[in-house]
Amino acid sequence: MNDNCEINVVHKKFLKYALGVGKSTPNLAVMGDTGEIPLLFKGFRLMLIYWHRLHSLPNESLVKKALNENVQMRTSWIRTIEKLFNLFQITYSENTNTFKARTKHSVDQKYLKMWDHHLRHLDQPRLEFFKKIKNTFGYECYLDLKHFEIRKSITKLRSSSHPLEIEKGRHSNKPRNERLCPVCNLNEVETEKHFLTKCPTYNMLSEIYNLTEITNENDVMTRTPPNLLGHYTFEAFKYREMTIDILSSTKGHI
Repeated sequence: MNDNCEINVVHKKFLKYALGVGKSTPNLAVMGDTGEIPLLFKGFRLMLIYWHRLHSLPNESLVKKALNENVQMRTSWIRTIEKLFNLFQITYSENTNTFKARTKHSVDQKYLKMWDHHLRHLDQPRLEFFKKIKNTFGYECYLDLKHFEIRKSITKLRSSSHPLEIEKGRHSNKPRNERLCPVCNLNEVETEKHFLTKCPTYNMLSEIYNLTEITNENDVMTRTPPNLLGHYTFEAFKYREMTIDILSSTKGHI
């Protein structure tokens, strides 16, 4: 099934724009955190529900006669409906509400299984951190934060759409072991874990936001109240940028 059809591409672009992340942000992270099913799948669901409505009409109605004619002629639309029934393994029901519920469940589950399989089994280094903090597909409550920049800072960190060296070095093909943290002397790769739990540069911020006792990056991302996490990551990213600027200017005067 082509997940890169035009309507899905537009949908993903809109979600990334709404989240405030770049175009190259992993689609699995964007769809997973927003809990959005691709529009193509929603279109399939609407097609099946529309077919059911036509099928339920009285036999003497013109529309039902047109449907029966399509069935007899084996039109491409009828063949598509049959394929969708087989693809999503939908059980027919005369009751409209029951059929709608079954169709939505079957279509959604099909995508959720695809999403989970791709996330867990495809080799995608950029999603390494996301895999650690995301167990199930679904809307994340941090997206309810009203302040856009605060919300965006969490999204960027979760989806590895951030300026940390682990990601920045990937774009320049720098070996992983050389993507060292530029703001401390621990000589460690600047991963999300280093940024959240180990880098001494942010010790003061950690104390302010009561994060000093948390040493596991998963706990920081999943157990810290969203508003607290958002303000911490926002301030930490700003402080990181300021520190790098100061260090760069200092080197220039040596």
